[in-house]
Formats: sequence, C-alpha cells, structure tokens
Amino acid sequence: MEHDTSNQSHHIRRHTYPISLKKQAVALRDCMSIREIGDHLGVHYSNVRNWLRVANKLSDFKGNKKSSNIPGAGRPPILPEPDALLAFMDSRRHQERALTCSHMVNYLKKHQNEWLQTYIARQADGCGYDNLLRLLQRFYARHGYTYQQACTAKCTITVLESTRAEFAARFHKDHGSLPDDCVYNADETGIQYDMPLRYIWSKMGGTPKLSKGKKHSYRMTAVLTIRRDGEKLPILFIIKGQFGGRIDTKEFPTNEGLTTAAEIGYDVCQPPANAMLHCQPLDISIMAPFKRHLRDLWIAEDIVDQDEEGDEDWMSPAAHIKRTTMIKRAIMAWEKITPEHVRASFLKAIPKPE
Repeated sequence: MEHDTSNQSHHIRRHTYPISLKKQAVALRDCMSIREIGDHLGVHYSNVRNWLRVANKLSDFKGNKKSSNIPGAGRPPILPEPDALLAFMDSRRHQERALTCSHMVNYLKKHQNEWLQTYIARQADGCGYDNLLRLLQRFYARHGYTYQQACTAKCTITVLESTRAEFAARFHKDHGSLPDDCVYNADETGIQYDMPLRYIWSKMGGTPKLSKGKKHSYRMTAVLTIRRDGEKLPILFIIKGQFGGRIDTKEFPTNEGLTTAAEIGYDVCQPPANAMLHCQPLDISIMAPFKRHLRDLWIAEDIVDQDEEGDEDWMSPAAHIKRTTMIKRAIMAWEKITPEHVRASFLKAIPKPE
C-alpha cells in the first residue's frame, strides 16, 4: 500500500538575524514605518515589530553583534535557581579563582543534590556525565563565559581597579588642564609575517622535529601612538627588533629619554607597574582589535609571489618581501582603528573624576 507523502510537513529552518541588523532596524524607527524598515532591510515586518519591542535592550547591548539573541533569550534553563548558580560563577571569577565544570558539579551536589540525582537517573546508561557536561557548557556560553587557558596574575582585579582609580586621580591632578590634542600614549608591539609556530601536525608515532628553518615567523616591532582627541600617528617600524632584546625588555623611560622629553616640552607620565592592561589606553582597547585586524588581513591575502624563479620553499619569501608585506598589512590594520575607539580607550584607562 502506497502512502501519500505530498501533505507531510517538512521541518523548515527558522531564519535568524544578527544583532547588528536588529540595531539597524532600531536606528531607523524614527524616520520609517515598520513596513518600510522591513522592506529596506529585506525582512518581514513582524520581525521588525518584535525587535522594536526590545529596542532598549538592543540599544544597550555591548556584546558580539554577530550573535542572534540578547542575553536572556531562548528557553528557560532547566538548572534549578540559575541566578544563584550564576552568582557563584561570577563570585569565583571576581576573586580570580578557577572555574570549571567540576566546580559547577560540586556546587550542585551541595545545594541541589536532589535535582542532580534525578537528572542523572533520567539519562540513558553511560550518558549522564556527558549530558550534564553539555548542559553546563551551554549555561556557560549563554551567560558570556568562554573556554580560556588559565594563567597566573601578579595582582587581583580589585587591586588593579583601585590602582587605576588612583592613577587616574593623580593624572588629572597633574595634567588635567592639558587639552585633548596634547595627551599621547605610545607603546610597541611585535608583529609577525604569519602565525608563529607553537604546534605542528605530525603523523601519530612520528617526531615533531624540523630539519631546517626557524620555529618562529619573521618578526618586527611596531610603535603605535594615539592621541586623546582620537588622532592616530603614523606607525614607527623597528626592523631589527629582537624578541627578548633590549627594546623589548627595556622599553621603560630612561634618564636620557626623560631629559629629551623635557627639552622638547613633554612630560612623561609612567603608568603603575604591573597594571598596564588597566591603565594604558593602547593595551585596554586598541592592541586587541589591531592584532585581530592583522590576522584578518593575513587570511585575506594572496600568496606572496617570489622574485626568484625556481625557489622550492614558496612558503618562505625573501626577507625584504616579508618586510614590505608586513608594513603594508600593519598600515591597513591601523587605518581600521576608528577615532571613537581611540577616545573610548582613554576614557576607560584614565576615567575622569566625577
């Protein structure tokens, strides 16, 4: 007997839209109607109507604009008392203590042991641990936690925040009268021709040894300088900079440098030691996007052609070709840093007293 499958319903994937598109719709609400916004963006007007209902949350959203949902969207978590669990997670990380799925399981054992045992009993044999692990990982991701390599810190977050507040107060007391076009921040960073080697793929049972060549990519140093009014100065490239060399290890102001700065009318304000990531504008919100732009440009580049014919190692161009490529790539990445990012980095690193 044949079955008529013409009327059988098929699963249709629901369309999802990034938050960047939703924020565009919110920005157009004052000059267009809902249907006009939908036609302009190429989405159904009912989607626009739903987005405008949460316009305030979309306007205040500061996360990744490629994601589809704002925090709190989706099905409610099945974990009991999720707010208390999230507070436990935030508390451990605020104290800079380790946070893993094992800590989460121990928390559930202590505070929600009955629910935990019931959940494990509902799972198929041998699948309870894996399912619980995936459930906790989804809870991590839903609340903005990512899987990162642990590292030690010389100072806690609380100490760094108080250090930044003290440094900002001292800076504005000594230099608060200076206009924005007279406050500069400069720092150097290493840039690579391609991604430096850490690990390589090798046949199981084989050896990771290399027969020739260096284990690191061609490297040079770029000195970046920004101004508080949003201006970016041209990059100073140091061609012969060496990793762990004099420039890399002794970049702090010397007596000769302080004397030279005083002669040309500049005052050098040294940020506190071990607090650069909290007190220096370049380290707070400029270096990370600059390095990200460098990686994106490296991915988008074509293979660099060799000048010499018959070169077998086509993945390792001559040094002068690498230098030219790196300089052009760095200039393009530097141009992608907007004046708004520069001004925001100064406000975050050296907040003005209220």
